Amino acid sequence: MRIATGGVLHETSTFLPSQTTVADFEQGFGIYRGPQIFERFRGANMCPGGFIDGAEKHGFELVPLLWGFAYPSGVIRRADYEQLKGELFAMLRDYEAAHGPVDGLLLDLHGAMVVEGIDDGDGDMLVAAREVMGNRPVITTTDLHGNHTLRRTQYATAIVGYDTYPHIDMAERGREAADLIVRCVRGEVQPVMAIRQLPMFWSAQCQATSHPPMDEVLRRVHELETRPGMLSVTISTGFPWADVPDMGASVMAVADGDRALAEAAVNELGDWLWASRARWYQAPPSVREGLAAGEKLGK
Repeated sequence: MRIATGGVLHETSTFLPSQTTVADFEQGFGIYRGPQIFERFRGANMCPGGFIDGAEKHGFELVPLLWGFAYPSGVIRRADYEQLKGELFAMLRDYEAAHGPVDGLLLDLHGAMVVEGIDDGDGDMLVAAREVMGNRPVITTTDLHGNHTLRRTQYATAIVGYDTYPHIDMAERGREAADLIVRCVRGEVQPVMAIRQLPMFWSAQCQATSHPPMDEVLRRVHELETRPGMLSVTISTGFPWADVPDMGASVMAVADGDRALAEAAVNELGDWLWASRARWYQAPPSVREGLAAGEKLGK
């Protein structure tokens, strides 16, 4: 079994006047190609580190392509995005031309990437992945702060999002995605997805997953995942600094061949979240309040 992997990650603020370029990826967290991915991420608490762990656990060959991450900044310049996307999938096509087809693709994305002229950059990446992969499984990991779209659930075999904030479970989610893609390739499961979008802002102050009220959200997510036929459930709190049509929180569920089960799961959790929406919002402090709090801390 051979599984390819790569990713282009960016948390985009559309309110910033400057654009993000390839140089920002290179000078940010970096761009890694081929074996550089193994050298950088083996043992790291990031999704590629979890993919590597999964390859070692299951004994499949992980084929490294391109992985790049630019720190949060403005909209990605279109030509620079096309350069990165084009290189990633050209590497996949070249590998398959030389060695034969891979069995699946583990794609690491953020979920709040906006490109010049493309509101849903992550969805565009998944469309490009599907064009190359055909019916083969494409499973992607995403940040908790994604603005997820119906388009993504139509093109991805499964989306596995982080559970935690601060983010401490990236490698764990990478391992979960690796476990799932192996089951897909072996024909043990047939993932189907559903999404429930929630038109609300989710305050950062209400997102720490080890404290109320967010800890209750995760308990409900994990309880849903224990139900027969469920493969994965993802809660996304959204990213409000990306002014795009699909900005907002969402729930996604992956079920084994049962779309009605996936839809029931997202609606159950989505209904509860919406009914409890006042719990997920905390008004930001005024400038006067912020200054007073700073003075108090400084004493």
